[in-house]
Amino acid sequence: MAFCQESQRYVKKYEDGLFDYVTPSTILDNPKEITYLDATARTIYARAMRNAQAAYEQLLELGIPAEDARFVLPNAYCAKVDMSINYHSLLDLCKERLCSKAQWEIQELVGKLRSAVNEISPKLAGYMQPKCYWLGKCPEAKSCGKY
Repeated sequence: MAFCQESQRYVKKYEDGLFDYVTPSTILDNPKEITYLDATARTIYARAMRNAQAAYEQLLELGIPAEDARFVLPNAYCAKVDMSINYHSLLDLCKERLCSKAQWEIQELVGKLRSAVNEISPKLAGYMQPKCYWLGKCPEAKSCGKY
């Protein structure tokens, strides 16, 4: 498996003045509010993204090299990634990352990879299963309950 990622050295400004970022559904769907702050999870998160963007731009203004200023950017920052992978490695990736215990974002990515393979070869896509499918039981400390 090989990856080539878009450089984060220079963050592009977008129409709304912010870099692209991912917002987890747990933040988007959280209805609670901190009343004394008049803030929801969504507003707190958006504020943090704006603050990260502002800090990055201010560091650049101070002459900090872009490759060092980018350290203030959050993990949620979006970057384009190209991936090359052979089928054997893809099967191994699916065994680990289609597991319901894997982090949601990687589950989503690997699910999309499986869907792309399914368009070309449903038979090959059928082998792209989590490890519990092949083992007949969940090997995780807290079982997913599927097997």
